Amino acid sequence: MPVADATGPEGTVPGSTVTPGTYRQCNINTGDETILVVSNATLPGSYPTQLTFTQDGCRTNVTEYIVRANYTWVFYNLANATTNYTSTEYRYSSAVATPFTQEAVDALSRACPDRTFAINTTTDVLGCLYCNVAYDIFSR
Repeated sequence: MPVADATGPEGTVPGSTVTPGTYRQCNINTGDETILVVSNATLPGSYPTQLTFTQDGCRTNVTEYIVRANYTWVFYNLANATTNYTSTEYRYSSAVATPFTQEAVDALSRACPDRTFAINTTTDVLGCLYCNVAYDIFSR
């Protein structure tokens, strides 16, 4: 359980503030698009988050696959007061992938050999493309 103090609907961790909202990131090298929808904290430092990853979603309308995932983004107290780094945890509750081309089916099948993929069919990829829990370090 994160150690934090709630200060309003956001629920903050000392040294880190997360503002609920919709965030979009484009990879300028690949054209891949990531959209995060971060909700208000349900517990201090814990933010329900929806992720949508669209392969080449920023450059063209020719998308080979989309991945959607839901997780709780958990922020802990500052791990290092000198660097302002905060330990974070991603607790995934669901993740699915939908391929739109045979190339995407083949790539997803190589990444998740125990799953069956088909064009325009959504497949569960939790525990395959996304672990149930992942860890990271967030720099303020």
